[in-house]
This record gives sequence, structure tokens and C-alpha cells, in this order.
Amino acid sequence: MAEDDGSPRWGPLVLILLAVAGLTLWDWRHAPEGQAFAALSPEARQEKFLSTRRDADGFCAHRELRAQCRTQLELLVRFPECDEECRFFAARMRRSWRP
Repeated sequence: MAEDDGSPRWGPLVLILLAVAGLTLWDWRHAPEGQAFAALSPEARQEKFLSTRRDADGFCAHRELRAQCRTQLELLVRFPECDEECRFFAARMRRSWRP
């Protein structure tokens, strides 16, 4: 039996994190939205992202448009451009619709 020298065992943790990141990327690239995003030029994707964000802002401002708001939020967070502020906005909007 080998003695523990006190050094951390990072190897397995790093492999697990790499596997999760790889699966996430694979899933994103093979999901319909991921394929559509990958087919767009960076400029077109940015334009679509901004358009989706504007639509989400508009729909989410009206309680009677809750379904449209939810649809826009689900699409919005799939964009690679959806940063921390964007995700915070989406989470805040989702919470505001809870009964």
C-alpha cells in the first residue's frame, strides 16, 4: 500500500471537469440551436442575440405575454454572447413570473 505524501490528487478532478466541459460543448454543438448558432457568422449571431434580447425585454414587460417571454429567455441564454448580466436578467425575469 502506498503512503500518502500529502499532495492533492488533482488528476481525477481535472479529468472529470474536462469530460463535463467536453460533453457540454458536444451537446451545444449538436442541439438544433447550437447548430444554427455555429452556422451564423459572428456578426449575424451578435445581431440575432441583440434582437432576441430586445424581444425578451419587450415580452417580459407584459404579464399577458408570459409564454413569449419564457420562449425568448430560453433562447437568449443559449447564445454564447449571453454573459453574466444577461443570465442575471433571464433569472430575474423567470422569478418574476412565479405565482
